[in-house]
Amino acid sequence: MKKFILSLGLVSGLIFSFTGCAGNTPKTSKEVSDNVSIKYDKFKKHTEIKTDFIRVYSEFTEAVSIFYRAIIKDKQIINLQIYTYISSSKQNNFNNAVGADGSKFEVIDIDYTPEMVLKTMIHRYELGIGIPRSQLEKMINKDYEIRLYGKSKNYDFVVPKELSKGFSVKLSEYMKK
Repeated sequence: MKKFILSLGLVSGLIFSFTGCAGNTPKTSKEVSDNVSIKYDKFKKHTEIKTDFIRVYSEFTEAVSIFYRAIIKDKQIINLQIYTYISSSKQNNFNNAVGADGSKFEVIDIDYTPEMVLKTMIHRYELGIGIPRSQLEKMINKDYEIRLYGKSKNYDFVVPKELSKGFSVKLSEYMKK
């Protein structure tokens, strides 16, 4: 029994480590804004703006972490996403996401990696939930609930308003340059 509990503890600990260095919910939008990274890629000729990771969902053997990401080229936003990492002991296929207000979002599969950890298969997913700029602006005033629909499991999580506002402020500042 002790061996079983130890194995489950190790597996769940490894799952959490696979979701990246996800932190806690930010306390203020200024904290988010101060930590937004802005990097120009001279080969792709675009700028990437992104927040730090935060964990928005966790259960015993599952975790979801997110960050905002925008790609800017020629002063145009060509990609605005809630970049999503999921680690789970269950295999899944994700097809769409819906906000609590009924807004529908495209889900883009970015990467999938299955890994065997202590005789347990861990499935790691990287997804992009595409959102329009107008939706981001709606999300700055209150926490926003999203349901990510999967074939075998759905994930409900909340995008904190502090994350949305801090990102929106930095994105607006960059676009005004």
